[in-house]
Amino acid sequence: MKNLLLVIIGLCLFNNLTIAQPAKSEDNNRSNPASDTYNVEQAQTLLGDNFFGPEEIKTAFGLEISDKAIPVIPFTKADLQRAKELKQFLILRWPISIEKMNSILKGRTAYGGKIFFDYDTADYRFKKRAWYTEENFFLTDDSVLPYWVLVSNGLLPNSANKNYCQQTDVIAAYLKTIVYKNRIMPQSCQNAIEQWETQSKEVKYELTKGSETRADSLLNASLINRLFRPTPRDIIYDLILIYHNQKKMQLLKKSYALSRGIDKKGLRVYLGYFDAEGLTFQKTGTEDIDTEVGTILQMR
Repeated sequence: MKNLLLVIIGLCLFNNLTIAQPAKSEDNNRSNPASDTYNVEQAQTLLGDNFFGPEEIKTAFGLEISDKAIPVIPFTKADLQRAKELKQFLILRWPISIEKMNSILKGRTAYGGKIFFDYDTADYRFKKRAWYTEENFFLTDDSVLPYWVLVSNGLLPNSANKNYCQQTDVIAAYLKTIVYKNRIMPQSCQNAIEQWETQSKEVKYELTKGSETRADSLLNASLINRLFRPTPRDIIYDLILIYHNQKKMQLLKKSYALSRGIDKKGLRVYLGYFDAEGLTFQKTGTEDIDTEVGTILQMR
């Protein structure tokens, strides 16, 4: 009888215990759980016409994107507020090659113009002079997953009429004195700038003694160019996405952007003059300069 009484008391105590449950997220949508970030809807409200997300991708390329496939926006509220001040674009980049973009759109923009100057829209093929159609940067996309990126509204100030190395200096200075002025710089950005401040001396030394191969190797591997300078694919994707959604924003209409892409021979790829006749691809050496060639900033 005594043992039975003890069992009954034990069961009563067990039933009255409060078992801790895992905390539930108050916001289970696609927003970042961190309190210092915006979700997709909030970012769109903040940036207005400079926001290019899933609906804009559908308008530009006809691609349907499910909510589950949309990544969380990685930027803080301060990042996006600063982006608004600088009139930067917030873009959802979808993994799709230049070749695929042209195929989907049949070589034409939404307003009847050509996407590429060297594309014959009557025969649906590129002309023989279109050297870039055999390059890896045209046929493939190095990104596997979609991601958000902030992009400058056109060429960076004072980046034209400078060679690739000098433009890299401009990127580093712009990040330090404009983007992150009076703000804490992310560690990845700080590391990239510090690496470049060390590397740039060696790059410039190699160039002065005529060793462009060694200089190119350092420039191609530098974090600042890999993180903050777009590829040819990135530039074309952004141009089409922006133009198809905001006709008034036809970027690089009278200028070129020097990308971080290189051709099979190691020459640097720049592209632009995106008008009704179609965008033009060009290539150049590391030390070459042109008054119409600058660079675009991207931030991931």
